[in-house]
Amino acid sequence: MFAQGCVLVCALLLLLTSHLASAQLYPVNGQVPLDGVCAQSPAQLYMSGSFDKITLALSLLAFGNLYDLGSYDLCSMSHDTHYCTTYFGVMCVRDDGSEESIPHGNTCNMGPVLGICVPQECNGSVLSAQVMNYTQHAELFQVAFGVGTLCASAMPSYCSNKSYGFMSADCMDEQKSFTSDSSAVAVFAVIVAFCGTSILCGIAGVYRRWSLAMKSREESSIETERLLPVAEEKVQINDAPSNKSKNVAAAAVTVKQSKLWEVVGWFDLVENARGFFNVKSRNVANVDTKFFDGVRTIAFIFVVYGHCVYFPAQLNFYNPNETAAFLESYASIGIFPAELAVDTFFYLSGFLMFHLYIAVGEKLAGNVGNAKQPPISHIPMMYLRRYLRMTPVMMLTMVFAVWLSVYIPSGVLHRAYHNLPMLQTCKQYWWHQMLYISNMNDAAGWSECMGWFWYLSADFQMFLAAPLLGVVYFIHSRAFVALMGAGIVIITGLQTQQKYAAFLGDGTSFYDKTWMRANPYFFGLACAALVRFPQVRDIFSRSSARWLSYGVGTVLMVSAASMMWLGMKCTLEKVYQGSSYSCPTNFESFMNAYAVSAWGLGMSCLALPWSISAEMGPMKWFLSTKPFAIASKLTFCGYMLHPVIIMILVTDGIQNALFTPLIQYSRFCAAILITFFSATLLHLVVEVPFAKMNDAVTR
Repeated sequence: MFAQGCVLVCALLLLLTSHLASAQLYPVNGQVPLDGVCAQSPAQLYMSGSFDKITLALSLLAFGNLYDLGSYDLCSMSHDTHYCTTYFGVMCVRDDGSEESIPHGNTCNMGPVLGICVPQECNGSVLSAQVMNYTQHAELFQVAFGVGTLCASAMPSYCSNKSYGFMSADCMDEQKSFTSDSSAVAVFAVIVAFCGTSILCGIAGVYRRWSLAMKSREESSIETERLLPVAEEKVQINDAPSNKSKNVAAAAVTVKQSKLWEVVGWFDLVENARGFFNVKSRNVANVDTKFFDGVRTIAFIFVVYGHCVYFPAQLNFYNPNETAAFLESYASIGIFPAELAVDTFFYLSGFLMFHLYIAVGEKLAGNVGNAKQPPISHIPMMYLRRYLRMTPVMMLTMVFAVWLSVYIPSGVLHRAYHNLPMLQTCKQYWWHQMLYISNMNDAAGWSECMGWFWYLSADFQMFLAAPLLGVVYFIHSRAFVALMGAGIVIITGLQTQQKYAAFLGDGTSFYDKTWMRANPYFFGLACAALVRFPQVRDIFSRSSARWLSYGVGTVLMVSAASMMWLGMKCTLEKVYQGSSYSCPTNFESFMNAYAVSAWGLGMSCLALPWSISAEMGPMKWFLSTKPFAIASKLTFCGYMLHPVIIMILVTDGIQNALFTPLIQYSRFCAAILITFFSATLLHLVVEVPFAKMNDAVTR
């Protein structure tokens, strides 16, 4: 409270002094004072942003809304003017007086941003020098935005206490191309190389298949010639040794080229595209899992829909009160399954992993349903295959997002996206992703890198534990189910005791931790074991039991989403009502713990009868259709790409991100279409080739 009070006082002082120290008469001076070629006319001042809104946001403790972008439309229409924006950075001053700019010095947001309309002859470098000089020496600016405030990241140890926060400027018509950045050029070259390799291998594959087809026709004609008269047959027999030698030579050439053609086949774009539309059944041991494809696809769509609110909010909504009002209404109920959709991914991952794990044990035992020994010797290979399958695609996505995607948007917030802390910090902490520990950043004191990748780290950590927990199943199957139940009870208890806020709540302290998100994974593991119990199969062989399970599951899942909404409503009331906050904290924690646990139990009530019964109801049939089976192949790539696409769509606009339900729906429609298209390219050009390579290496 003391820190918030200090910031409030500083904000009010900034607001007051911005009007007292007026150098211009119209409008009242809240802008950065400019002179020389950058001196603004009254009209240009009117079209520029000011500190008034920023200081007002600070006075309301709205630290995320530090923008006033002025009017890009009016400025771009005016004669001999152009539009520029400021961006925030931290200057590290060493003891010897040398300086080093740290543009991603603020880990909470991109810092204050002002839109400035200036004369055409005022280029970005001149404007930037004046803005930087003013903000460096403005004492109240340093109090409000300097080092140590607004969640500024830890400075390097060699930085002295003379380090300071500052603002520079960037003009839209002077935006730099990615060709000026050697790292971006390198990433672009890698992407072009992948695409070019896929196309060339596709052409080579087409030629090879054509040549094999021609060879097959020749062999077919040779077979026909064998039916010739006996006299001619004798001639052919006499020539047999020479033909035999030719066949041996041809076979040698084929063997010699086989490895090369295998590598070509990994990147064969045409063959990979054929495989993309080819749906293989993954049903094992009389367990139907085809409907999981539809569940996964719909869960991913809900993730994108929810993130169309969350990630623009990272760039700050211009109208936060409108956003809060919508989230407080039940009309926003479709947003909250975004978090529960991630729990759905955990559930599916746990179920499928353990289902296939048991199937391997049964195969080794040579008796389906009677696996006596856990496939412990296969566990290291399982880890290796999982790592090699995920890591190349994930790392390529990260380097694209960090080094190249920042040059794509050209709107008023393009520099804000370029300086987005969760992207910039990856230049230092990229190795966290390779070790799958990015969800430990707050506990270890690291800055957040690619914030949405926490799910990949948590899922990989659960995958590491699952085969070891599965050993209990082969010792005593019922003890394994009891162990999963105990884990679910313990985690639910932890969630009721901790401040685990819903959706846009209290940060990553508990949201992204494996031990707080393992409930649905445990439900998935338990259900993969239960489908093999004869007693469970007998129960769900009765239609009355199935329909009762469907009804209970539906109630649990709808109530879970409703509880998430109610938890958000309480959170917003706490923010906007202050002392009149009506929801007790312990009740809010209970609601969130109930939502996560109820969702996993609800998923189990639907998945158990569906996976056991051969009955094909309308919902199960719908989720098992081929379009879902194809689309589900894109969810891994789509999950990694969709936040980048959403933020590019927002920062490519000519104004700050606004929120209305209609804008939310249109942003979602654009994002989901572009995401599926981009994910298809990434899947065909990178994911499938590396998956084939993985199979060849770990065969």
